[in-house]
Amino acid sequence: MGSKSQKRMVTLIFLSSLLVSSFSAYAEEEKRFEVLFCGGVSYATSCFGFSPGVSFSYYLRSNLTLSLDFGAAYHLPDLDFRQFGITVGEGEQEIRVSVRNHYRLFSFLSTEYHFATSPRLKPFVTAGVGWCWDHADLTVNTWSYPAPGEFSIAQERYRSSRFPLFLVGGGLRYYVRKNEVLRVTVRLLDPGGDFTTYQFIAGWGFCF
Repeated sequence: MGSKSQKRMVTLIFLSSLLVSSFSAYAEEEKRFEVLFCGGVSYATSCFGFSPGVSFSYYLRSNLTLSLDFGAAYHLPDLDFRQFGITVGEGEQEIRVSVRNHYRLFSFLSTEYHFATSPRLKPFVTAGVGWCWDHADLTVNTWSYPAPGEFSIAQERYRSSRFPLFLVGGGLRYYVRKNEVLRVTVRLLDPGGDFTTYQFIAGWGFCF
């Protein structure tokens, strides 16, 4: 566990340094901001959920953007109960866990590198670091044998958070008008971790 935490911290420091150096090295006199209102689909723990959000972007140069994103992933049931520290019953006891309400809240700081294929259409790749807050309401059912009529029901609330949480992905930006932009993003959050989430997000925004 210690080595894994150290690797995450080294990666966090590297990404933070990259963001700071990019800002100081590439900031231009012509500052440009974008605000996007987003919505899409999340996939985690074998289930799909709705993902609204909002994004604030700052152009460091014409092909490099610094973005701050806030979002959520709703309705992700059927979680692996082992994530909540509940063990499987043995012998004369059986435990079943159902998740009634589950959502995740995200915030990310990321950079986007744009490929200038045309003045309006710009494919991009993105990477960043962020935070996730996970919430779930559980119903735990315990059956005791051989007396089939004896059982207990306990309702529990589970919360957990993760920082740093890494993001990688890519997508397209299409400038519908001079001051309006459509952004489509496919991204992976916390690859290989307990909070692994795939997202397909579309956003409509305004440039300033």
